[in-house]
Amino acid sequence: MKKNELEKLDVIEEKVKKKKLPGWVIVPIIIIVIFVVIVAQRIMFAGVGARNKSQSLDVIKVTEGTIKETFETSGTVDSERKKTFYSPVNAPISSPPLEVGKIVKAGEALVTFDTKDLEKNNKESNLQALSTQYSNQATKEQAAKAAEASAKQAAKLEEQKQVLRNQIGEKRTEIANMEKESAAARTEQTQVMAELENVKADLAANETQILQEQAAKESEELKALVEKDTALGEIHADNAKRAADKIVELEQGKRDLEVYRDELNSRLSTGEAEQIQAASKELEVLETSLLQLEGQDHTATEAGITSGQASQMAVSEDLARLTNMSTEQLLQQGREGIKAEFDGIISKVENQGGGMAAQGGALFTLVDTSAISVGLEVSANDFAKLIIGNEASIRIGKYKYKGTLEKIDRIATKNEKGNAVIGAAIKIMDADENIFIGVPAKVSLTVAKEEKALYLPAEVINESKSGSFVYVIEENVVKKVNVETGINTGENIEIVKGLTKDAQVVHDTSGSVIEGMKATPHLREEM
Repeated sequence: MKKNELEKLDVIEEKVKKKKLPGWVIVPIIIIVIFVVIVAQRIMFAGVGARNKSQSLDVIKVTEGTIKETFETSGTVDSERKKTFYSPVNAPISSPPLEVGKIVKAGEALVTFDTKDLEKNNKESNLQALSTQYSNQATKEQAAKAAEASAKQAAKLEEQKQVLRNQIGEKRTEIANMEKESAAARTEQTQVMAELENVKADLAANETQILQEQAAKESEELKALVEKDTALGEIHADNAKRAADKIVELEQGKRDLEVYRDELNSRLSTGEAEQIQAASKELEVLETSLLQLEGQDHTATEAGITSGQASQMAVSEDLARLTNMSTEQLLQQGREGIKAEFDGIISKVENQGGGMAAQGGALFTLVDTSAISVGLEVSANDFAKLIIGNEASIRIGKYKYKGTLEKIDRIATKNEKGNAVIGAAIKIMDADENIFIGVPAKVSLTVAKEEKALYLPAEVINESKSGSFVYVIEENVVKKVNVETGINTGENIEIVKGLTKDAQVVHDTSGSVIEGMKATPHLREEM
């Protein structure tokens, strides 16, 4: 026993003495203390021996391959393709009742109808369509006759209108000519008036000139007579007579011009104006007659079928044709009955057969047995494990199938227990006739998978506050290596970082392995 250990025993003995415990208590305590010291000493020596003495330890190599993590759950087998068939007609069902669970093939007749009433309705519809067609045809023929008579009347009116148009044109030309002649007469009147004024001016000028000439001539003749001593009175009388004759001539021309002026004014103020006014009235009468004929022509063109009547007849014929088509289609559908559109199983029967089927009423539901899926309800806490496309292994009864996660609901709902769940569906890829709809299924869903990964058995990976680690043997010495882990299958754990595939990992779960101890690796045989 070492010196320091003896000193510890003396200290303990001294403390015991100070407390003055009875002997029957002190002796057992001393024995226990001695035992503890001896055990501690042996462990210390064993550790030192272990470090100094090489031991043989089982080791395994890091495995390289595919590792995947699975999520275990359960669900219910269902069909991805369901169809409820409805009656296309109002007719009695003549086929035997359908049974839930019946296996049917595509094209198999499942429901047939008694079509007597449908055939009767179709005949009535045909007769109604013919009646509408014949009625419209009679209306069209009558309208065509009326239109023909209207066309003849319109042609006659057009001839009358053309006569009036010609007369109106001639009358307008006549009025234009009269107005032109009146304008020319007024121009002539203006010219006569100007000429008359000129004559008056000439007359006045001539009278003055004659008097002046007469006076000058008489003055010269007077001088000559004075010189010759002739009779002055005879000469004066002769000159006066010539002047008077000239003035009378001018006055007559003036009167003639005034008479012509008065005649021209009278003609312009009465005759021509009245003629133009009478012609204008005749023109108004002709134009009024033309307007009346055009009104008769407009009334005549409205004879026959209007566009609204034609549209109404077209609609009535279309309705009759559609009704007829509908009854024919219903009759055809009634004759065809209802056939299975795909291979499947009858899952629900609404009409048990032998009764009256109502148009649009549900008859039965058919599920497709070739498109099978498993419906899941996964806890909302595990929704991150659901990834579209993940593979799944499915067990239904004693049969096993492969599946793929193809649907995940985007919202969590409450189940019967009030827990939040996410709905999902796994499509069975190799469904067969051994599958039953509505039965439970066990699902092993692959939630993580890595190809060419390094992994180790879960039992050789240790955990500490600082993370995961393993023991390896390098140059016959045990070494602690920290590792980063990934996918955990429960049996194996992926090593993401820290080891190579050549590492020799100690496979000892006894807890006696110590870092730094000498060891000889012994490759453990794979189980």
